[in-house]
Amino acid sequence: KSSLCPYIELDPYTLAVPARKYLVRSLYFDSLDYQSYNEKLDGNHSRFKLRIRSYSKNMGADTTVRVEIKIRLGSKTEKHGSLISAAEYSDFMQHYHWNNPTNPVLIEFERNVHACILRPKVLVEYYREGFRTRDKEDIRVTFDHHVCSAQTKTLFPQHAFFRPHNPHQIILEIKHRDQQPDWLKAVVQEHGLKIQSNSKYCQGIEVTQSEFVNHTLRV
Repeated sequence: KSSLCPYIELDPYTLAVPARKYLVRSLYFDSLDYQSYNEKLDGNHSRFKLRIRSYSKNMGADTTVRVEIKIRLGSKTEKHGSLISAAEYSDFMQHYHWNNPTNPVLIEFERNVHACILRPKVLVEYYREGFRTRDKEDIRVTFDHHVCSAQTKTLFPQHAFFRPHNPHQIILEIKHRDQQPDWLKAVVQEHGLKIQSNSKYCQGIEVTQSEFVNHTLRV
């Protein structure tokens, strides 16, 4: 982080919270036979995940929720999202249907939920320390702390037992659309950083539903 400091600064979301780390909470959907989980383990070239995300522990009238479709095409990742209200989230979770949606992300989200019979499988939570480049390049650097998961079917469970993924470890992610600039290449090379797969969803399944994972390995 010290090596990156001349080139990056805290993003507005991180600056807005006193602890300089903001909450990220994601509810992941999967099929009855855990197709997304198995496709990730198998390293399928093309795959997608559905999740609903919030940045709050509790749901209130002004709570904002984000619906996301994450698409993986080889080494590239695309993320499409749409913001919804807490009331819209609650209605959808009762019937898995949006009321008169016009946003293409919501339409596609609902289509996949019904076509693939997707249901909530695990809730992943962590605290993110986010950075942007000082010259506003299309580059984002994040450090994710205290990653943990709970087996629940809602974003805002009243009672949930969260299990840590890898205690005392922090996840570094560097995200960019175009080629890495020279300064970023130099920092990556200086510290010997390597690309490593790190699916928070798969880890969440493994720490909260070990009986399913063990059965899958046996089969």
